[in-house]
Amino acid sequence: MMKLYFDFRDVFRAARYGLSGKKILLQFWGFLLGYVGYVILTYIALLASGIGLGATWATYRLFPAVVPGVLTWLGWIIYIAGVVFWVIMWLLYSTATAKITYQQLKGDDFYTARESIGFIKKNWKAIVFSPIMIIIIIAFLVVCGIVAGLIGKIPFLGELLVAVFTIPIWGAALFLVFLGVVFTVGLIAGPAIVATAREDSFETMIQFFSTIWSQTWRFVVYNVLLGGLVVAAVYIFGLFSYWALKFGYMIMGWTMGPKLYNIAMAAINWLPTKLSIWSLWAKGWWTGKLALVSIYRMPHMELHGAESAAAVILGIFLLIIFGMVLSYGLATWSAGQTIIYLIIRKRKDDENLLEREDEEEEEFEEFEEAEEEETAEPAPPAEKKEEEAPPAEEKPEEPEEESGGKEKK
Repeated sequence: MMKLYFDFRDVFRAARYGLSGKKILLQFWGFLLGYVGYVILTYIALLASGIGLGATWATYRLFPAVVPGVLTWLGWIIYIAGVVFWVIMWLLYSTATAKITYQQLKGDDFYTARESIGFIKKNWKAIVFSPIMIIIIIAFLVVCGIVAGLIGKIPFLGELLVAVFTIPIWGAALFLVFLGVVFTVGLIAGPAIVATAREDSFETMIQFFSTIWSQTWRFVVYNVLLGGLVVAAVYIFGLFSYWALKFGYMIMGWTMGPKLYNIAMAAINWLPTKLSIWSLWAKGWWTGKLALVSIYRMPHMELHGAESAAAVILGIFLLIIFGMVLSYGLATWSAGQTIIYLIIRKRKDDENLLEREDEEEEEFEEFEEAEEEETAEPAPPAEKKEEEAPPAEEKPEEPEEESGGKEKK
């Protein structure tokens, strides 16, 4: 079991624990599933709003987005569903990553990704429904506010009631703001709470409130520190990936010539070049000749036959590399949240969750006990210490003396 300091020094271990192949792959898979669902639902939302598929593809390609005033009410519902789906996938697979980190901290370095997937299948309700419960409370308060506004429209009486109940209304609005903060805490720390404490939906929601109420500054400061580590980790990993691609391009370019340059230029069209994080690669794409690319998409290159297919395939693999870099950041974030919650739980409840037996250990112990009971030999029956005494012989009865007889002297 890893010995923690249970202070800010433990947070610096997040980048090391995030640098794991199975964690990066888990985060990439969750990111990919959520992204695919988001893209499909966003295109459907744009189509439902009267925007043609061709125009959307020409503008956004594989990275659709929406701007205010473009979607109809139906389009907004579909689009929000896509965002929610992406968030749920991120929460589920972040929990799987947090579970692996937790097992590593307990000393189990062989906990597999398949086992973590099985864990989220058992505990997905706590992961998904705990934030939803807070949303329901928020929605209830919003509906109460709308009803209060309708009551305020009543002539004469409505104005007086609103004025008299100013303090309760202010208190309810303040609690509504606090619920928004708790919901944010749930999205941030929820996967770590479920992975380490194995609470149900209600208990997980209670931990949201307890964490932000009793450990406010520690939670905020540690997350700011973790955010800086994530940015540094992504930047360094991205820089290494950039130089690896650049060296590969330079070496192959000696023999392949301008053909590789044209394919690479066309492949850039598949990249999210409008994202600022991509500018690290796009500004120096494999060669100094592409330094002027900046963050703008390159003009269409006229390629033919196999070159066009190669550009598409290269663009897809570049997207995978880009996703791996982001996934390392997500894995570092999930590992760091696991460490932060272990620290906070120790500070507020004086409980070291690393010493708690998990379900697998409890099931294994129960199995061992049952196996020992089955294999145990029955004890031999106790030997009789004393042999049973033979039945006493019956003595013949003496004849009764006559009542008038005399005793012998």
